[in-house]
Amino acid sequence: MGRRLVPDAGAWGEGIADYLAHRVARVPLDLRAHVQRIVLYARAQDRGGAYAALVDLFLALADKGHALRRRMLGQVIGLLDPAQGRALHQALLSGLEITDALPVAAGSVLSRGVTGITKLVQRQNSGASQGQDPLDEARSCLEYGQVAEAQRLLEAALRQDPGREALHHELLDIYRHTRELGALRAMRRRLEGLSGALDLAWQETERGLQGRLGDE
Repeated sequence: MGRRLVPDAGAWGEGIADYLAHRVARVPLDLRAHVQRIVLYARAQDRGGAYAALVDLFLALADKGHALRRRMLGQVIGLLDPAQGRALHQALLSGLEITDALPVAAGSVLSRGVTGITKLVQRQNSGASQGQDPLDEARSCLEYGQVAEAQRLLEAALRQDPGREALHHELLDIYRHTRELGALRAMRRRLEGLSGALDLAWQETERGLQGRLGDE
């Protein structure tokens, strides 16, 4: 699939839907695959497919990613039947759980065969979803404007793996972007308690933010 947002159905043929369904089933928080799948079914005017793909997106994100869920629902709401549209609209604020009553989503790949679980995707204490690297997951969140979620994932991942340099760089980029000096300082103290002195990049970022905020 590469990094192309809108799938090229002409190049992939009918197999593209199966590929995307498999990708979503294997990595439920691959937001790009979810969006591509929804767009594919919407362009084909496939009501059942579009509804099932939306259900999978809602299940994967639970109560997170409100802006993305709302945007994707808005793109296909005219294609859904009233019951489907109402069910997903009601789930926008509260999020969707596997136990929620919904119109049948025959093409869903995340809602099948799961019992006894209130949340289909439960993040571990590390902040990473099963089967997906936390750095990749954070970058996927950033790609869709979910900066706060990406920050949370990276902070949690660093608490578990403070020696991973790439996590440090990605999190510092977020702090520079959001200008969250307080969050940076709190995280620096936590990491210093775990692994001792940090890379000079932390000091440089902190000084840079102090200067920028002091000038405002």
